[in-house]
Amino acid sequence: MKKLVLIGLVSAVLAGCATPPKEVNLSHKFDAAQAQSQLNGKETLKGNAFLRQVGGGIVNCAGSTVELYPANPYSTERLFAQYPTSSWDGSVYKANIKFTPDDSRFETVKKTTTCDSEGNFEFESIRDGNYIVVTQVVWEVPSQYGMQRQGGYLLKNISVSKGHKSKVVITK
Repeated sequence: MKKLVLIGLVSAVLAGCATPPKEVNLSHKFDAAQAQSQLNGKETLKGNAFLRQVGGGIVNCAGSTVELYPANPYSTERLFAQYPTSSWDGSVYKANIKFTPDDSRFETVKKTTTCDSEGNFEFESIRDGNYIVVTQVVWEVPSQYGMQRQGGYLLKNISVSKGHKSKVVITK
């Protein structure tokens, strides 16, 4: 019986610690047809993502997913709310947010790839236009409390021009 009371008490305390998602009202609607049309073309975007550690070491995005979103008012507003980079403290993580309107097609209208061992990535068959690239660079360091995760998500607005080799470096 004491165990059940203890389990109930611990559960109640932990439930009280859970923070509800932040609500963000987006001022634009998602145009899925326009976004999808940008992902079919003849241009290529190559890039590299990394962060510099306090001691000067470089950590790249090796093995991390890289996402390419067509830039439009909805995606710009949504992504920069979801990955708040204006107050960089060395650890930017995906925010817990409930969007209104929350268009379920948004996360399906993008291209994804994976960074290679050198932190390089490539997107082929896209149209010229504006995009937002999202990836993460993370590593762990020992601390008095065990291993501590550092780094975080990186975002960058980029422009792909017709007939030009597009290359982007993403860092902070």
